[in-house]
Amino acid sequence: MERVHQLQDRVAFLEGQVKWHYPHQLLHRPVSLLDPEVSVRRVTDQVSYPDDHAIVSRILSAYRLAALDQEDLGNSMWKVFFSDKHEELHTVFMRGSLEEARDVLRKPGNSGLQYGFSMLCAGLYDMKAPDEALHEGARQYLDWLLCLAEHIGAVRMYNPEVALGRAIKADDLISKIEQILGISIQIPNPYPFEAGLSTARGVLTDRVPMALYQAWKTQSCRGHRATTDFGDRRRPRIRCLLRVVDHKIKIVPPKSFFSDEQLYDLIVNVDLLSEMDERVAHAYLTKVARQARQLLSINHEANAHTVREWITRSGAPAYERVPCYIRKGYVEETVRFR
Repeated sequence: MERVHQLQDRVAFLEGQVKWHYPHQLLHRPVSLLDPEVSVRRVTDQVSYPDDHAIVSRILSAYRLAALDQEDLGNSMWKVFFSDKHEELHTVFMRGSLEEARDVLRKPGNSGLQYGFSMLCAGLYDMKAPDEALHEGARQYLDWLLCLAEHIGAVRMYNPEVALGRAIKADDLISKIEQILGISIQIPNPYPFEAGLSTARGVLTDRVPMALYQAWKTQSCRGHRATTDFGDRRRPRIRCLLRVVDHKIKIVPPKSFFSDEQLYDLIVNVDLLSEMDERVAHAYLTKVARQARQLLSINHEANAHTVREWITRSGAPAYERVPCYIRKGYVEETVRFR
């Protein structure tokens, strides 16, 4: 019970930090270099919906089957998120009609569906969010996009010792990133009223620069057989857009992952292992050590246990640890098991 109270206190703290804004401490450069190029836009409410009856029906079936195997989340912070933000939605998906579920899925800004995944949810960047908050969000997204461009060599690294002012345009950054990656980037905006940084490619939101960065990291260190991942659930949307990753990438549900014996060249986990119950996280890591040549973990260390603690005990033969360049407070750990 004490651990649950600690998690609740942490959730309350996090909500206080991000309810309306991203703190300036998360930025990698002065506000003065970013603000002149920040323009906020909301996705129109005239989003066209395809005939999604079949896909919503499949989602409900999959969700209800998965719920049958769901164990208690233990000391995971997501247990608190679920009870505070997702329990009513769980009732809709388990016992509601297809139409009710479709309304939730089509308009995530009206509920807590994406709480913990995205700023597009009730209470964060919904229709009640003030303009100042949306501007601060767009500023942070531009900063992350610039970090990506610096990391892959699309632009020069910002040097605070030589504080030269320079214009930073989002569309110029995207064009330079496309040249390095050899792709065409179009940003899908399937959700009405989603707010973010205005670009010619679409409304750029919090997960876009992160997903591009993660795909680049995956592409940089993957081998020649197969890759799988778990965590950061919005990444597949950008994977389809990127075309950096191919058919060798697999997103594996937990039950399948624990039952198969396939050998993977690379397993990727982003923003999840340190948020799981420690027992569950260690079960994943033990399985990874048996069936992967490499693990790429991008996680924070703000909770009770860390990936490093398990790695230290595992005796892995090769281990690298560096701060995540794009996201402050996160660490990238690459483990080579064989």
